[in-house]
Amino acid sequence: MAIRQRIGAPTIVQTQFWSFSIIGMVQHVAIWSHAEITTLPRQSVTALVACSAESHPTQEVRVSVWRGVPLSTLLSSVQIAPAAHFARLHCADGFTSLLPREMLDRAVLALEPIDVPPSPDDGCPARLVVPGCCGYKQAKWLERIEMIAAPVGGMWEERGASLDGRLQATSSFRSAPEGDRLRLSGTAFALGGFSEIQMSIGDGGWMPLSIAPVLTDDGGVSAVDWNVVWTPPHTGNHTVRLRLCPAQGGAPRSIVRNVTVP
Repeated sequence: MAIRQRIGAPTIVQTQFWSFSIIGMVQHVAIWSHAEITTLPRQSVTALVACSAESHPTQEVRVSVWRGVPLSTLLSSVQIAPAAHFARLHCADGFTSLLPREMLDRAVLALEPIDVPPSPDDGCPARLVVPGCCGYKQAKWLERIEMIAAPVGGMWEERGASLDGRLQATSSFRSAPEGDRLRLSGTAFALGGFSEIQMSIGDGGWMPLSIAPVLTDDGGVSAVDWNVVWTPPHTGNHTVRLRLCPAQGGAPRSIVRNVTVP
């Protein structure tokens, strides 16, 4: 489920004109050029980049593997005021997001994807990667972090999105014909993974699905692939329900999708 921060063409940022800064409630404002940032020690980070919205049932989970500078390294150059409980992220395209201060230490200012060529669409020359968080926290084309006292100014947060942005159990959903049958499949993810995934079609009972682990990211979010081949009893619309049972306990989460058999 690759998150798209933008609508339309990607933002193009020239590295020779790009800089990164930490401002706001800090004793020492710090600013780095792209050349300065690239001389700092880097680490690799793996994160599931996924949308938090329920309006994207067919999109894919995207595994994002990046190399970048730990944000803690950059924060050590400034003295953050005790009252600065939040960070506001500012991007070159005008996008803003918020992070609680305690989440900054596991974030990475990502400079280059490891498994694919760098692309402006992925947020180059720098984006934030925060394992375990939804895509709207993985700010693209990041230019500065502003330390603030109150959670004000986040684009999606001011529209009701979660402040900490932690990924909740959910799943993509696909259907493909196989002769007179349908293959139903998807990728589900949750913090700690799943003890079981079940499916119910129409008024039928719950049946366990076959699941195959895909990966666990650096934030502890695990992804699994599931699939089942189903013979529809008739054409028309069918209601399919998924029951996601997190391995770490808590109430199962149900997802409802409609399937049309021509």
